[in-house]
Amino acid sequence: MNFASAPFVLGFLPVTMALFHALRGPRSGEWRLLLLILASAVFYVSSGWQNGMVLAASIGGNFLAGRAILGSAPTRRKAIMWLAVLANLGLLLGFKLTILAANSPDGFTVAEDVILPLALSFVTFQQIGFIVGVLRGTITTFTLREYLFFVLFFPQLVLGPIIRFEDVQRQLRNGALAKVDSAWIVTGLAVFCLALLKKLLLADPLGRRASLVFEHAQNGPVAMADAWYGAVTFQLQLFFDFSAYAEMSIGLAMMVGMTMPLNFDRPLFARDRADLWRRWHISFSMFMRNTVFMPLMRRWKWPAWAALALTGILSGLWHGLGATFVLWGLLQTAILLWLHWRSTNRRQSGKGPLPATVAIPITFATTCLIGALFRSPDMAAAQNIYGSLAGLGSLDGIASQLSLKGLAMTLIGALVVWGLPDLGQLFRDRWRYTELRAGARPPPRHWLERYLAFRPGGVWGCICAVALVVALFMMLRQDQAARFIYVQF
Repeated sequence: MNFASAPFVLGFLPVTMALFHALRGPRSGEWRLLLLILASAVFYVSSGWQNGMVLAASIGGNFLAGRAILGSAPTRRKAIMWLAVLANLGLLLGFKLTILAANSPDGFTVAEDVILPLALSFVTFQQIGFIVGVLRGTITTFTLREYLFFVLFFPQLVLGPIIRFEDVQRQLRNGALAKVDSAWIVTGLAVFCLALLKKLLLADPLGRRASLVFEHAQNGPVAMADAWYGAVTFQLQLFFDFSAYAEMSIGLAMMVGMTMPLNFDRPLFARDRADLWRRWHISFSMFMRNTVFMPLMRRWKWPAWAALALTGILSGLWHGLGATFVLWGLLQTAILLWLHWRSTNRRQSGKGPLPATVAIPITFATTCLIGALFRSPDMAAAQNIYGSLAGLGSLDGIASQLSLKGLAMTLIGALVVWGLPDLGQLFRDRWRYTELRAGARPPPRHWLERYLAFRPGGVWGCICAVALVVALFMMLRQDQAARFIYVQF
């Protein structure tokens, strides 16, 4: 079930919220927990009962593994942990290899029929984090209901963010579900409505235009202007699409009294690719840092560059085993290694970083260039795109792509990113989320905050109502809601 679909917005969400808030009394927290577990299971199984069988097997295996680690002698715990981790990775790898063997597109796809069971990559990494936490002693006790909620909670089930069991358990045991107040509900609903509009008004229209360029590239070169247009437009689409889901997740969780991790922190303001790594898909980058990079350095005594290289390569393979994803991971890793080397040399030489007015455009252009490889459906399309980016493409190109309407849409997207406050600034002191990065700073003040910042009341009530009506109109006029990009991973 898609967050940006009429069945979810008009059916699942209002019914679930009505039942949740109707449960009151001394044991309301317990009943609300059970309701959310059941509703989340229905939410997931709506994608297909076969997906539900895979998820049930994964949940059962990891829950038993966690119990086994807690109940075993210290000498056996590490062996159980590695067995569970390998079983999780084996399940994920098996499905990814099946995709390749089935002659499915081995690169980026816009098809709806993705073979990989829904959310398997996110669920696998989340449960690996749980198993590692049990071994390390940060998780010392847990119940079946807590574990089911941790995995199934529908706001984060499909595309993350990757949450930590400890954070969820602490909230549940502090009675978060029983202590929801109206301010949380109102703010969460407002965040959800604006993020939904971002998905439908920005991400989807940009995606349709970018797709035409990359589909054309499968058949041959495109004009240089079209190639650059496609690369830039896709990067904006990817940001709006993924960040919208992450913000909807935060909004939905707030409506039931929970907090989700912040997953995006103005990443297109990054000054280099390492900075972007810290701002983009934060829960994933922190997971890789804590479970791969830091253990390699601290326990295995690997040099920083080697640990960084393996972390980068594994991050690329997580997205897929096709040639474009493997090469994209290697290219991203090479850039991170170069940045690590440059940073070390700069500290030794005393040189400072580039000014933001130079660094931000360079970083965005670099992201667009390697993003073109990520978006390409196969290597042939990637070769045509890069040839066209270098000016070696077709002279005619795709005339419809360079229409005033298409260019205006891309310029509007750029204005929203770099000219307007984002949700973190609009809801600065109103929304609630978990910050996974130690020492992270809040976003800088935007001059428009004094006029546009969220304040519960009539004005913002009208804004949210209009946003919801526009979103519903757009959803109902489409044959089917556009799926989120990261569903395929």
